[in-house]
Amino acid sequence: MKSTKDIIDLLLETEIKTVVFVHKEGGWAYSAGTFILLAADFAIVHPTASIGACQPQEMFGQEEKVTEKVIEGTVSWIKSLAERNQRNPEIAEKFVRENLTLTGKEAKEMGII
Repeated sequence: MKSTKDIIDLLLETEIKTVVFVHKEGGWAYSAGTFILLAADFAIVHPTASIGACQPQEMFGQEEKVTEKVIEGTVSWIKSLAERNQRNPEIAEKFVRENLTLTGKEAKEMGII
């Protein structure tokens, strides 16, 4: 998550308006891509592309399980990014808690982009 945070910090600190575009039919932004999308000033997703599914997971066979503390912190972070850009924080929360995925069309209808 450190790399994700580093990218988001750059997006949040710049005075230049930022745009993240998930393009093309079948394109996607999951995990870090969803966080980065929500951090941008403008979030654009092709109607048939897909976003979401960003619940933290243990990696590379680590025995440590993802703790409730990590989940709660991640939920708070994604909701704050959504709220910063006047996007639906409840849907953002579901990306983490439920690994919700949406098409671009659904994301627009639900106010996340």
